Amino acid sequence: MKYRNRIIAVLMGTTMALSSVLPVMASDNNVAVTTVENLEVGYQSEAMGVETEQNVRFSWNMQSNLIGQSQVAYQIDVTDAETGENVFSTGKVESDKSTGIECSIEGLKKEKRYNWIVTVDTKDGQTITSEPASFVTDTDMSSASWIMPVQESGNAPLLRTEKKLSGKVKSAYLYMSALGTYTAYINGTEVTAKGKDDIFAPGWTDYKYYTNYQTYDVTDLVTGEDMVLGVQLGNGWYAGEIGDDGGYGVCIGDEDSTELALIGRMVINYEDGSQDVVETNDRDWISSDYSAVVENDFFNGETYDANIAKEISDWNTTEYDTSDWSGVTVGTYTGELRSGTKAMAYVADQYELTPVSAFTYNDAETISKKQAENDYGAVTKHEVDVTGDISLKAGDKLIVDMGQNAAGAVKFTVSGEKDTVVKMTHAEMLNDGKANPDIDEGGSDGPEGSLYMKAITNAEVTDRYILSDDEEQTFSPTLTYHGYRYVQFEANADVTIKNISGKVFTGVGEKTGTLETSNSDINQLVNNTDWSQMSNYVSIPTDCPQRGERAGWTGDAQLFAATGVYNYDVYSFLENYNDVMQEHAAENENTYGSIMPSAFVGFFAQLAASGWSDAGIIIPWVLYQQTGDTTLIQKYYEQMNAYMDKIATDGYDESMFGDWLGMAPASTPYLNAVYQIYTTQIMKKMADVIGNTEMSEKYQSSYDALKAAFLEKYVDAEGNVLSQSADGVDESNHGYKFVDNAQTALLWALKCELYENDDQRNTMIENLITNIKNEGGSVREGMDENTLSVGFLGVNVILPVLTEIGAADVAYDLLLQDAMPSWLYSVKNGSTTIWERWNSYSTENSFGDPSMNSFNHYSYGACLEWMYKYMCGIEIDEAAPGFKHIILQPTVDASGRIEYANGSYDSLYGEIVSDWTSKDGVLDTYHVEIPANTTATLYLPVDEAAASAMPETAGIAFTGMNTNNGETVAEFTLESGCYDFQMTDGAITSSLAEGYLAQ
Repeated sequence: MKYRNRIIAVLMGTTMALSSVLPVMASDNNVAVTTVENLEVGYQSEAMGVETEQNVRFSWNMQSNLIGQSQVAYQIDVTDAETGENVFSTGKVESDKSTGIECSIEGLKKEKRYNWIVTVDTKDGQTITSEPASFVTDTDMSSASWIMPVQESGNAPLLRTEKKLSGKVKSAYLYMSALGTYTAYINGTEVTAKGKDDIFAPGWTDYKYYTNYQTYDVTDLVTGEDMVLGVQLGNGWYAGEIGDDGGYGVCIGDEDSTELALIGRMVINYEDGSQDVVETNDRDWISSDYSAVVENDFFNGETYDANIAKEISDWNTTEYDTSDWSGVTVGTYTGELRSGTKAMAYVADQYELTPVSAFTYNDAETISKKQAENDYGAVTKHEVDVTGDISLKAGDKLIVDMGQNAAGAVKFTVSGEKDTVVKMTHAEMLNDGKANPDIDEGGSDGPEGSLYMKAITNAEVTDRYILSDDEEQTFSPTLTYHGYRYVQFEANADVTIKNISGKVFTGVGEKTGTLETSNSDINQLVNNTDWSQMSNYVSIPTDCPQRGERAGWTGDAQLFAATGVYNYDVYSFLENYNDVMQEHAAENENTYGSIMPSAFVGFFAQLAASGWSDAGIIIPWVLYQQTGDTTLIQKYYEQMNAYMDKIATDGYDESMFGDWLGMAPASTPYLNAVYQIYTTQIMKKMADVIGNTEMSEKYQSSYDALKAAFLEKYVDAEGNVLSQSADGVDESNHGYKFVDNAQTALLWALKCELYENDDQRNTMIENLITNIKNEGGSVREGMDENTLSVGFLGVNVILPVLTEIGAADVAYDLLLQDAMPSWLYSVKNGSTTIWERWNSYSTENSFGDPSMNSFNHYSYGACLEWMYKYMCGIEIDEAAPGFKHIILQPTVDASGRIEYANGSYDSLYGEIVSDWTSKDGVLDTYHVEIPANTTATLYLPVDEAAASAMPETAGIAFTGMNTNNGETVAEFTLESGCYDFQMTDGAITSSLAEGYLAQ
């Protein structure tokens, strides 16, 4: 309800001013307010590095408290920000579209800032012009050189150049990239992006093929008579252990090593019209490997020597003596350099963590397992006040609970003797001291209360800080990050620690979706999903942020994508990842890998696996649905078609990965067949969207043939799905038995309409409901009733399919279940993020299999897609994507266990709100907000008599009864606006919300 509150504030504070320029639509000082806001280029506000050779995509939205307000025409005007000269105009375009407006602008020049406005004609006859927004264009790096520092140690190298300024600076832009990560400084001040502390630039791509450069407006930093541009390089995803399997040594220099490198160009424009250019070369740049960061690695951590930091504190300023610095060498990068700021990670200050508790312990005080009544004993805890000064003695350990599992780095202040080493080790969980009775490798790896480290695998996740002689010192690593909730401090001499906090690193944009219910466990599940997404959307979507893996697993990425775009503004983030995927396929015989970019286990980057490799098809479709923008489909359809042909010829791998971690899964060959059919359906839809008749016919024909083959092999005459016996396979990679009529198998058969008649469909539905209900363990022996058995490839479809077949009550049974396996099982066991496994941990059986057991893994959080689309009912209309037309289908928990649900989504057209309350499982009230320039169809669970008798309200029309999601409901058309519905004694009334006006 952000916009509604803003409208009310505007009405209260500016009525008199507005009344002179806007028509008054009602008495009592109610004023119609319409504005044009949220101007973006390429789904980024104040976009940097916009490519001049590509079409520019503009978006905006309309905010209004006038019922039914809409756009009927627009005009985009672009001007030179420095001269005011008109560069481009669309002229008036009669259209109600305001997202992804693609324009070819021939007059754009590189290295310039442009302003743009949009003027909109409205339905009610107004002409409204936005406030100006701006963007900065890209550069040409062809005259800059890739330079490599002289490195004789593992320290993070430093590079610098100096420039005497020629006059008063009017504007200055820095364009920079690296093989490795870079942090740039101008006269000692760090260069940051749009006021954010961005980190790990240039981000993660497959460096063999291309890397991105970033664009910064550094006008405010380029002052005085002299300028020093300094850069620190880090290993990042390129040269650290995380990139070992990427094969990045071929990128530059010696193929047997991954040598760090830098490229950059700074353009300085003066008030007198002259210009200076600073570029990387081997003439003007020097380097040193004598830096405070002694070691840095994403897996293993960072070692920082404050003595060196103090000694070279002004290394990036004009006063520093560089007489002992070395030169640089020039190398040839084998990949392509592209402009890209779409997925930059940053320090999210708004989410900074504050410790909730802490204790010290000494190994010598560990009590025996007999005393502790467990299998490993227990540490003796000495609670400390985490808000004050904490004295940590040599030999003791301090464990701090940040209260939240997250990705980032610890920040703290310390005092102690010079050269004391403080060691920080990170973990997601503490040991409970128990062995796992069912899994030999499971259970704790130490006494109760100590860090649980076994599941971190080969990562050291340890930072070290070497004290200088300063009285107090504050430290937070900048060239590594960790996934953790707990941090353990140790020191080799007595120290005092205070002001501990947790810096959160992420690549997500603003929060766009909210969900809240009357059930606190469900709310915790939502919060857990948000944190897992933030933790794993760092440059690319990864599987986990803590162990020695952190790879771009494509199965995780695709199944969560629809949830991800509801939760946060990640359009540009996922567009960036789509570029990674499409380039990978182009360079690897048209195959999207199961991991992209190459990392972790190199074999997986070449593996075509159903539900994983298909991310290259599914994610562009998700983005199109959410934005209405066909750009990605048009640009990459040929590549996607080549991939589909490759699968049609060679097939998927039959051993990986299937319904990963499903507890009664369908066979992998079965899911291969299903996903080939599903992606074929998507390819036909995308062909229709871009008007490619030939491809549409190709994929319709392919679907028909694939469906016929599927029915012959996998569906018997009654409608049973032979998801095990048809392939004659026994068990999954995790030892779970494949079964016929597996939940995931039935879900996909229903979703893709893989049946010949209603009788078969009804059998599938009956089998699915029977399997889920599992009365008395009749289907899944040893499992609770109303539990799921799906893995990764079933988790995002189970609740939607259940709802669409008219079994929303069963969907709620599953959502609210807290027995294993279920979504709330982890919540019941104290989780603050989503787990990788349904049974990652339990208080009864301790920890699961440590070889693959992340406690921060967003995939199972894909249930939030259902909560947005069905529970709260904010659904895309596939015929009018991007929420130009909205489907509203609030779905009440008929059992009455959830008494209210509030949902919102800030779409590109504006914020959509859908809130309901219920009494005894029956809808009681409904509040909805529909942004200007959109319309909606609303399905309410009320009878025809009540709907037809509802008094008229402007903007609402009852159009009759309809069937939606297997239920008979009343259908209403709604114009944009804000409405309240009340159900009382079988009657329904509606009204305009406060501050909204009828035309």
